[in-house]
Amino acid sequence: MPDQWIFNDDEMVHTPSTSAGVADELGERIRGVNWLLRIGVTARVRTDSLYNACVYMHRFYMRNALSDYDCEQVGLACLFLACKAQDSMKHVTQIAALAVFKKRSDAAKLQGKAPRDKEPMHIKDEPEVIALQESMLRMEIVLLRSLTFDLALKQPLPILLDAAKFLRLPKFDAVMMHAVLNDSMRSTVALSYSPTVVAMLALVLPSAVADATFLSDAYKGMQWQDIEWLTAFGYNVKTKKEKLERERSAQSQLGNKRSRTDEHDGDAVNGNDHSNSSSTPNAAAKRLKGENGAVPSPTPASSVDERLQATDPDAALQNQLHGDKESDEKTLDVHITEDGEITSKEVDSVVGGGVDGDVDEIDTVLMDLRDAIARFIMIFKHLDKDARTHQQANKQRIRDLLACFPKRRDSVWREDEILDSI
Repeated sequence: MPDQWIFNDDEMVHTPSTSAGVADELGERIRGVNWLLRIGVTARVRTDSLYNACVYMHRFYMRNALSDYDCEQVGLACLFLACKAQDSMKHVTQIAALAVFKKRSDAAKLQGKAPRDKEPMHIKDEPEVIALQESMLRMEIVLLRSLTFDLALKQPLPILLDAAKFLRLPKFDAVMMHAVLNDSMRSTVALSYSPTVVAMLALVLPSAVADATFLSDAYKGMQWQDIEWLTAFGYNVKTKKEKLERERSAQSQLGNKRSRTDEHDGDAVNGNDHSNSSSTPNAAAKRLKGENGAVPSPTPASSVDERLQATDPDAALQNQLHGDKESDEKTLDVHITEDGEITSKEVDSVVGGGVDGDVDEIDTVLMDLRDAIARFIMIFKHLDKDARTHQQANKQRIRDLLACFPKRRDSVWREDEILDSI
């Protein structure tokens, strides 16, 4: 059964907010998350509750437009609801009073004045706080209906910590990964990818965006293009590596065979081997003779595959490489005439298995990871000036990291455009 909360690329591009004409949807989402996190951290809300609250807010805006519901109001309701769902209850009065207190403090700071109130709870009985409480409780009902009362989430943090422990990475590397995971709350990666892919994102991204002086030698020595690290997430990479090795070996043999065939054909064209040439249609037909020398009658369709196996020197290698699927490389297009003659030419074959051909589970998760990285770095253009300047200097490191993973052919996330927008 498909997950109702995993959205495809088309759904992420055409959200209710974009349909309503919201110019900077990601920027508005980030504004709501920043407000939610600011109140939550001050109220000492647990990290798992903060993560859930952010995901609730992102999910809410996949079914509602930002122009219809203020992101800060929704963020407070998400925070209140997440605390309930995680049994880390914060009273609605506490959250409302803290939000009003922060707003007043910000306004006083802009005017160069000292805050009027000393403690948030000193204003809990004021009309503004009471009105905000009532607004949060009304929004909670709207939120629950939009979320279909589905509040259970699988957290990526335990997956990340288990992987770091499996790879024997120092604790301060885990701190950098946790920071990336916290920043992922501002992005929409949790709307399209599993918690495992989000954990992978947090594992690999510090190698491209963090200051190298804060990373251990063990972490800096990780080779992301080598799929061995996927064992930390429970993937059986042995079978995949054996398959890749067989493909490389078979490709090498196929290239050698074609090279020898090209040389032989060249000699035949130059007149060096007319009498014994086996590349002509008549010679190919002769190879179909049985041991008694009889020429077979026109072959029925059921035996065409056997004749192709007998006449195509690359057939065994093609089967070894691709099994029953067709290759997206140049292959021999062989035809048998009514007279029993065989003609062939090199053509582009049709790719099997959908848009990405014969893609296995590991290929899929790595393509998801590459797209998730591209989606994550979209938040960089909304950073403050200093942080944005720092990430602008990391563009090449990010490109190098992206190149470690296979690219999905039909991906709508234009990596160069995203990097240029930082």
